Amino acid sequence: MRQRPSTSNGRRRRGCLARLAGPATAVALVSVLVVYAAEVWGARRWSAMEALSYLPQHAYGVLPLLALLVALPARRGRVVLPAAGAVIFWALALMRPAWHWPQPAEDPTPGPTVRVVTYNVHVGLQGPEQVAQTVRDLEPDVICLQEAWHSPVLPLRRAFPGYHGLESMELDTLTRFPIASHQRMPLSVGWRHGLETQLDVQGVSLSVLNVHFVTGHRGSHVLHSVRHGALREYLGLTVAARRRQLAAVTRWLDEQPGPAIVVGDFNTTAGAYSLLPLRERMTDAFAAGGLGFGHTFPRRLPLVRIDYIWCTPDIRVRRCRVVRSPASDHCALVAELELPPAPRRVEGPRPPADES
Repeated sequence: MRQRPSTSNGRRRRGCLARLAGPATAVALVSVLVVYAAEVWGARRWSAMEALSYLPQHAYGVLPLLALLVALPARRGRVVLPAAGAVIFWALALMRPAWHWPQPAEDPTPGPTVRVVTYNVHVGLQGPEQVAQTVRDLEPDVICLQEAWHSPVLPLRRAFPGYHGLESMELDTLTRFPIASHQRMPLSVGWRHGLETQLDVQGVSLSVLNVHFVTGHRGSHVLHSVRHGALREYLGLTVAARRRQLAAVTRWLDEQPGPAIVVGDFNTTAGAYSLLPLRERMTDAFAAGGLGFGHTFPRRLPLVRIDYIWCTPDIRVRRCRVVRSPASDHCALVAELELPPAPRRVEGPRPPADES
């Protein structure tokens, strides 16, 4: 009996795929392991390697996904399993998703709850009223805005008449709680600084630092450095500038006596080595209370997570989520935080009773 041509062609295709599956899987595994090693360990020695973490991590999943697509029709378990492992490693180690499992409060006397919003409003180009509506719908207690160059500020304050507001160049902080003190905090690089406020939250003193880190070294652009053949120098100087800014933030943090949060647009992705000092001292609100990847930029097709709410360990993150709105090119980030209970007043010794 003559073999059907279609059956013969199918076997030849499977044979070809089987020969390609092994090398493709090996290349995919090596690629994700090399990228992970460069982001985690290589950036410690060569700062320019940190630029790998600034790119959307989706790109590093192309080879593993292609290898899996090649391996599946080959029907070879010893190839399919490593290819699937490469995809899983990319999805977990490089994409860094968050899974939030609600847990009951451990403290029988929980402290006050604060809803914090951070939002880069892109100078309110889409309309300051739209920015105000987006933030009002989130019903926040503390609002930290970046790129709020005057235009979005007045409509926002009219939308929150009972809030206290502070403005410092492009940064704006509004809150329903009394402000005990405030000041600018130098960030060691360029003209940008942080806006620090001390809030009285139902007897608990909360330190809030609103920041916006530089995008590039001295305001330069990556495309300009490519045209002039100075990409490596640009990346190294940009990473160094971010690290100096983070060092200033950690110095400020070490001086805070009580609960503190650092929020804003860090222009730094979640896998960047530069964030290690913050990760060692603070809790990433989305990693602790979010679900998914938490990408905040660009708003139309979020690919990277560069906006954060960081909390000291004595603050419990109940939940955190990303909110998309046409009001800006960034997504807003909102977190519900539980502060430690207010300190109890210690009564002094009672005077002795008068015996007379």
